[in-house]
Amino acid sequence: MVKLSQKFVRKLLDIYKPVYRYLRSAEIEFPRARGTFLVPYAEYLNENIGHFTNTEACICLNQLCYVFFAHGVKEGIWNNINLEEFLSLRNENMFIVSSNYKFRRVINPRETNINGQIELIKLRKCKDFYIAKLDFSFENKVIYGNLELILKLK
Repeated sequence: MVKLSQKFVRKLLDIYKPVYRYLRSAEIEFPRARGTFLVPYAEYLNENIGHFTNTEACICLNQLCYVFFAHGVKEGIWNNINLEEFLSLRNENMFIVSSNYKFRRVINPRETNINGQIELIKLRKCKDFYIAKLDFSFENKVIYGNLELILKLK
């Protein structure tokens, strides 16, 4: 696995407010990526809760997907797009169109880092967009599921 530099990860997460930059480190070996996340508190709630929520899982997955796909662009895995184009597209043209989450037990992200993984299952190009299907898991499938993403090219 290739460990991504902190500089590269920070650059990709600069669209998030600092309090929502959960991804601390990432490693990639195509078609998989692993990330370590720190979710110190639920910023979006008035009271802190002691379990990892669907909202936090989605933010973590978004961040890991950003670095996974950006690394692929940088390494030339995706055709017809360079890193600067990807960075401009991710804000308005990268969407999760379908997601399925299964929680097998409670994880308390306030006590420890959380490890997550994504795996690209299928990628296809249709006209001016890519469709990607991914499986994911956190903490050895304590939480797992799948995502379908679209990246619309300009």
